Order: sequence, then structure tokens, then C-alpha cells
Amino acid sequence: VELDLSSMMTDPALANNPWPVYAGLRDHAPAIAAPFSRSRSGTVVVLSRYADIRKALSSPELFEANGANEMGQQRPCIPLDIDPPNHAKYRKLLDPLFSPRAVRAMADETRAIAKELLAEVVQDGRTDFHAAFTVPFPCRVFLNVVGFPVKDLDRFLVWKDALVHGEDVAGSDDLNVLRELWKKTANELYAYFDKLLDRRIEDPADDLATRLVQAEVDGDPLTRNEMLDILFLQMAAGLDTVTATLDCVLTRLAKDPELQAAARSEPEKMRQIVEELLRIETPVSLVLRYATEDMVIHDVPIAKGDLVMLMLAAANNDDREFDNPETLDVDRNNTRHFAFGGGVHRCLGSHLARQELSIALEEIFATLGPFSIPEGEEVNFVPGIRTAHSLPLEWKASVTT
Repeated sequence: VELDLSSMMTDPALANNPWPVYAGLRDHAPAIAAPFSRSRSGTVVVLSRYADIRKALSSPELFEANGANEMGQQRPCIPLDIDPPNHAKYRKLLDPLFSPRAVRAMADETRAIAKELLAEVVQDGRTDFHAAFTVPFPCRVFLNVVGFPVKDLDRFLVWKDALVHGEDVAGSDDLNVLRELWKKTANELYAYFDKLLDRRIEDPADDLATRLVQAEVDGDPLTRNEMLDILFLQMAAGLDTVTATLDCVLTRLAKDPELQAAARSEPEKMRQIVEELLRIETPVSLVLRYATEDMVIHDVPIAKGDLVMLMLAAANNDDREFDNPETLDVDRNNTRHFAFGGGVHRCLGSHLARQELSIALEEIFATLGPFSIPEGEEVNFVPGIRTAHSLPLEWKASVTT
């Protein structure tokens, strides 16, 4: 079996329907080496089975994150690129800020943002939901959490697209071109964050930036670089992932009237619905790690320093772990999916993301009648983090008029 990874990472047809590729990898090439320009060695080993990915995610001593995530950052992002033992001290600081209790305190404001955005389109009966809702909703929630003024939303969207969808922005997949774009974008972000932190020293607020200015780790205040490296990761990880998930979830609901009707009729099952949609869609389809020692997985040699790609989305649809994984089963007992990664680097914002998804669906169901993709229209996804180019939806008369 050969794997054309560059095609897999850039082919829109695969982004629209990646599940057959995942199945082919799991069944015929559960570990496979492929050329990859972003790797130090020029190759990457791709893992696709649940058991192998669980082992890799839970073994940071064998698979390290530091250096694997390239976005133009000047230093390792905190805490994503920091491995144990230093990783723990940063998570001890940050985890309480995104705990279930802390996230619940954000619910009213999150719901108000959803209501406001939906009120702007409800009477139209049809819109590009990507532009009208799935982009601005999580971005505005994120700006509130961190402490950025909403007036800067458009600037953040430009920065976000440069970091996450650099190939589209640059019109090229040449790594040197992308690195220049990432570096320029990162430098602009560091400068912006620097000014924000200065403001929060003079004018504290109820936000992440203020907490970083006031925080201590092991009895010492954070350095300015540590604050910048935390904010950079929040920006890179927090803006596009919920947008992508909403795009995927709403597309599936729009194409499956029975599923949508069931979801509307059982609001008490919203949490299970969100979990199962996260598992089956997994828009953040992969994470990267570097091997810290020589090893062999499924007869494929992995040398110390080799880049390893963990296909989270393939693992989440592995029939060795999940019964009938292609079926969306809201009563599924096994919710041990990797939509938020796993192990020590499990997504810091997973509780916030779940709450955003639940509130978004609750408000959409409460405000819009049954929605579908208009005849003659289609939804096409961007490879990588699977966001939609556009999400044309139409709906029946609103629920609340």
C-alpha cells in the first residue's frame, strides 16, 4: 500500500468524504511511512488504529509534542509543545480557567452571542451559515474569554486563516512560502498580545489575559514570553476548531432529516448527541508527535526523531473499538473518542467547546425550523481541519416568530 499524503492533506474530495480512506489505512496499512515535507527527515509514519493512537497519546516519553506543531511561533506554544515534567505546572495554572465550573459561568454570555447572530438571519429563510454563524459565534466567545475587543474580530479572522489555512491564503503549498506567511502572522500576533498584556497590567478585567498577568507558577510570576506563548496557542487552537465542528455537524444534520428531527425531539440527550457527532466527524483529524526512541509498529520501523502522525479521526471510526462506527448512535455507551486528543496534551478547551456546541444547537433548534442544504447547492470542505468553504442552509418558518 502506498500513501499519497500530500493528496490526502490537500484533496477537497477526500475532505468531503474521508471515511473510506480511514478504513483503508486501518485495515491494510495501520502504520505506513510517507513523504512529508514538514518532517525533519522528509517522511512521516501515519498511525490509524485506535489502540496504537491511544498508546501514543498516553506515552509522552515515547512520542513528544515539542517541535511537532509548526505555526511560525517564536518559541514552543504553552502547554501544547511542552512535554512532562514542565507541562504539568502550566496545566495546573490553566486547567482551572477552563474547568466545567469556569465554563458554566460563561454560558449566559455564550448563549446571548448565539441568539444575537441567529436573530440577524432568522427571517431570511436562507443564508451562508458558515459566514453568518459558525465563524463569528466561536470567535466572539473566544474574544470574550481571552479579553480581546470584539471590534478586532476581523483582524483575528485574517490571522486565524493565515495560521490554520495557510495554503488557501498563500495560494501555495510550498513550505518556504508558508513559513514566511506563518512567521509574519505570528510576529503581528505577538505584538498585539504584548500591547494587550500591558493594558491588563494597568486595567485588569475578568479575562484570561488578566489572569496570566496576575498568575504565579511555582511561586514565580509568569515571564512575558510565557504569557505570549500561552496566548498564541489559545489563538491558534481556539478559533477554527469549533467553527469546523459546527460546519461538520450542521452539514450532517442538514443532510439527514431523521437525525435532525430526533435531535430536536430529545433535547435532554443533547450531550450524547454532541459526543457522538464529535466522534464520527472529528474535524481536527490528526495530531503530530516526534518519536523519542527507535521502535517498530506493525512491522514499520520508526527511528528516533521521526515524525509520527496520529490519525484521530481514523481511530474514532475504528470498528475494533466502536461497534458499527459508521452509525451515529446517540445511545452509544462508549464515548472514549479522541476528538480532543488524549493523554497529558488533551485539549485544554474541551469543556468550553462542548458547551459552545450544545448551546449553538439548542439555539439553532429553538430559533430555526427544520433546515437543509438548498437544491443545487453543495458543501465542500477544506482539507486538514475540516471547515466548510461555505455552508448554504435554508429553513422552514422560524420556530419562534
